Amino acid sequence: MNQSRLELVLHISHRLALGFLDLLKTSFIVILIIFMAKRQVRSAKACVGSTAVVHFGNNMLTWDFDNNPT
Repeated sequence: MNQSRLELVLHISHRLALGFLDLLKTSFIVILIIFMAKRQVRSAKACVGSTAVVHFGNNMLTWDFDNNPT
């Protein structure tokens, strides 16, 4: 009886550890995505006052931040 109880405790603790590691991995990915998005926003802010080129598939849109898109 003690053997099966010990196996149950080990199984539950193993599942909890795997769940915790999965949560850590997911948190790391979310933090990485937020960090990359902030970098993109900073680089987009650095472009203000100049012309940016945006690619939509095969089409290219140039945007002069002082005027309308061409």
